[in-house]
Amino acid sequence: MKPTPHLADLALVQRTPGPSPQAVPERIRVLDCVNTALAQEKLSLAATAVAGELARAFACEHVVVGFLRGQVSRVMAWSGTADLRQEFQLVRRVSAAMDEALDQHSTLRYPPQADDPPRITLMHAELASDTAGALLTLPLPARGRAIGALTLMRRADRPWQVDEILALEKLVTTIGPVLELKLLSQESAWVRLRHDIRDFTTGLTSSGHVRSKFVVLGLALLIAALTLIPVTENVTANARTEGQIQRSLSAPADSFLQEVFVHPGDSVKQGQVLLRLADEELLTQQRRLEAELAQAQSEMAEAFARQDRSRMVGAQAKTAETGAALSLVAQQLARTSVLAPFDGVIIKGDLQQLVGAPVKRGDPLLTLAPNTAYRVVLQVEDRDVAQLRAGMQGALTLSAMPGESLPILIERVTPVAQVEDGRNVFEVRARLLGGHAGLRPGLEGVAKIGLGRAPLAQVAGSRLVDWLRFQSWKLLG
Repeated sequence: MKPTPHLADLALVQRTPGPSPQAVPERIRVLDCVNTALAQEKLSLAATAVAGELARAFACEHVVVGFLRGQVSRVMAWSGTADLRQEFQLVRRVSAAMDEALDQHSTLRYPPQADDPPRITLMHAELASDTAGALLTLPLPARGRAIGALTLMRRADRPWQVDEILALEKLVTTIGPVLELKLLSQESAWVRLRHDIRDFTTGLTSSGHVRSKFVVLGLALLIAALTLIPVTENVTANARTEGQIQRSLSAPADSFLQEVFVHPGDSVKQGQVLLRLADEELLTQQRRLEAELAQAQSEMAEAFARQDRSRMVGAQAKTAETGAALSLVAQQLARTSVLAPFDGVIIKGDLQQLVGAPVKRGDPLLTLAPNTAYRVVLQVEDRDVAQLRAGMQGALTLSAMPGESLPILIERVTPVAQVEDGRNVFEVRARLLGGHAGLRPGLEGVAKIGLGRAPLAQVAGSRLVDWLRFQSWKLLG
């Protein structure tokens, strides 16, 4: 066989009666055939135009274009036939001839010549018995696979020559991808996806495609890891440390701040003076009451000396009343110095800038927490709180100590929700299992409570599944 001509030199012309293979590559060029296909919007029109162009170029009685539908060829275009429905038997045999060439992945001509490789041409023989002519069927290639076939039929006195076959084989390698684009543009997205999957799986089962095989192997290993390797499922929540006991120290009476000796964060000892309130009014009131008490006692002594019983009873009552008032003032004077009730740390109350400011009785001044006993408060989102129970264990990592994980034990799940940063959360209280020298109240971090072990895909997808269920219920009821 002669070598295949270069694409730029390839031309096909309408043949005049009588064999002239050398005239084939001199009339119509490949780009003319491609432009003929591209000029049509629909696949059927493009295939019909190509069939007509080839029929004229190669002096054919008929040129048939067919495409694979599943595993069977279906005729799409037929040059020189007005109504294919009247040629049903002939169309069926053409489809069978196309399948015969596609199954053998080769070009078939009939009648075969002596130099042709051995091929099965039974369907071509049946078709030739109907058409009494010379047949040539070529697969239509696109992206490394056959998308259909091209069958050319002409009179028996013009058998297909080698130069013509070479020219047509070169032509179909160019026109095949063009017709495939037309085919894909008319198919649905689902059909195109199915074709892509089929092409991909075909490439995996064939030789080569090493990169695709490695990608599939990696995906398979990833899926196996997601579905088989168990991991610990956790509920993650923001957390903070608090003192096990928090004591709020409030103003014992209406007064003014006179002195403040501590700042938030200071460690204090039991009995240490934390602040003092102004006591001038109380001292004045104390002196006045002391004078009244002395006067009442003097009156009571004078009435006793004169044996004036009624006056003595009145003076005695006055003495008791004044003594009680004086005792109350003494207690208030003692409370002007606010003392630490236990060893701890000041966690709230920056009063240094408020010295001299008035305070009312009951106003909170300082908050004190012990520096040896702590609890942890978790802010758990409402979608996770139902999974937590008292007695569950977890771990706490504080932002101030990122390298340490502190064990915790849930003690109580509060049933009341509150809004934090736009999220609906529940407070879950836990205690630390063991102590740590660097802990202080108010430290923040992240806590994780273990729920058990499950496959990674289940852990990662459970939230998505729950969200989809909720959204479907909300929309569909």
